[in-house]
Amino acid sequence: MAKTIALNSPYTAASHDQVGSIPHIMGPWQLDLLQKLGLKKNSRVADIGCGTLRGGLHIIGYLDPGHYFGVDPLVSLVKVGRGLVEEAGLSYKNPLLGSMDDLQGVERRSVDFVLTQSVLNHLDAKQIETVVAQVNSVLATGGQWILTARISDLVDQVDEGVPHPTRPNERLDSVMGRAWFQRVLYDYGMVMEPVVGHIHPRGLDVACVRRLDSQIAPSIEQTLDRLVQWDTSPHGEDHQQTVAWLEAFVTALDFEVLRYGDSPTPLLIARRAPKGGSKRRLVMYNHYDVEEVQNGWKSPPFELTTSRGRWFGLGVADNKGALAVRLEAMRNLDSSPELWWFIQGEEESGSKIFREYVQENGLPEADWFLDENGKTGLDGNERLLSFCQLPEGKRQALTPERQAVVERSTQLAGEQRMVDVRPLDKRFVRGGCVFQQGLPPGACYLGLGTNDGETHIHAPNESIPIEGAVKHWIQVRSLLKAAGTC
Repeated sequence: MAKTIALNSPYTAASHDQVGSIPHIMGPWQLDLLQKLGLKKNSRVADIGCGTLRGGLHIIGYLDPGHYFGVDPLVSLVKVGRGLVEEAGLSYKNPLLGSMDDLQGVERRSVDFVLTQSVLNHLDAKQIETVVAQVNSVLATGGQWILTARISDLVDQVDEGVPHPTRPNERLDSVMGRAWFQRVLYDYGMVMEPVVGHIHPRGLDVACVRRLDSQIAPSIEQTLDRLVQWDTSPHGEDHQQTVAWLEAFVTALDFEVLRYGDSPTPLLIARRAPKGGSKRRLVMYNHYDVEEVQNGWKSPPFELTTSRGRWFGLGVADNKGALAVRLEAMRNLDSSPELWWFIQGEEESGSKIFREYVQENGLPEADWFLDENGKTGLDGNERLLSFCQLPEGKRQALTPERQAVVERSTQLAGEQRMVDVRPLDKRFVRGGCVFQQGLPPGACYLGLGTNDGETHIHAPNESIPIEGAVKHWIQVRSLLKAAGTC
């Protein structure tokens, strides 16, 4: 439904051209909106599609020096904006102005407010998703993305309007489908809510997008807390309770579950039909068992403890953290390949049952094979562990098309990525990793997970970063969406 512009609005203008050419209309409106949503002088603002700074000049004048970053695909407009900054006597504010490519240089999750004023209504669906990915990379954990656009409940995806008469890569009056845009945001770990009481001069919808961290992290924490409290070490007594709980959990997620092996530590084989018409298959691996408790813990090993932005507990890094994240990531997916999920309980004691299964049946043929975890270095750069399995145990890099799918799933979480053509390091796994050993020729392998350089696997005070858990939730959902078509 179209919004009605209040006749007494001080920002009312007769046409788009008037609004675009009169800075004193849109400039104060944008600054006023940001201030009402909590903008402070020391806030950091990224203005995507800043143009000639019709709003940016007002924001620059308010912020502390160096706290405004404006980018636009048209460098000619940015050049005009630089001149206006100097003309307005605001050069001392040291605004950072550049092209869209310069956005890659912004520190990850460092921006308090992202502004896209009348940007999305000039883009097609693919371009809109690109902007969402860019915002996701720079938006701070508690930040806000303020957008103005045309959003409708009557549009399925994007009504792209008509081509812009002078800008070949832009559209005029694109309209986004509300449900579609919300799904895109959700896949990137964000959620949108309308902004009321601040009417746009042209009647565009005004919305605020925030990270889902505040919603995702508590859900993961609740699931992980349940897993950590059970002792599933080789001599632990809680394997059966854990297995029963996992069976019930994945069954509620529409998986068919089979227990394999007459043992207190059985292998769970969970299968789910494809969603969204996918004809692809992905095989995933995790384990619910952990190592024995060692001396030196500063917190109770069977109680999930939160400290310094991390979750501590026995097995959170190997492998209950990634398992909890993936359990939560399976919820409410409208698109994914056929899934085979192997969850075993004996990796730390030899993988007897899983090994028997693979020797008798092999792993199923599939388009993708996702290992239990991945690796992020002390430098914060995620290692993309990926390869194509060749005969006789040899490996080669994925094809460019497949590698692009992998890189996209990590890009959503704003990571700097380094590609390693190798599997997750399992040198200390007794008998070797059955999942890796069982990969059929042609298998596309991928290792993604929650861990970083401070996890301390198989050691006291084992932990994972909460941000890394949320990141992995985003990655898994994105991977399943993309893997369903590639």
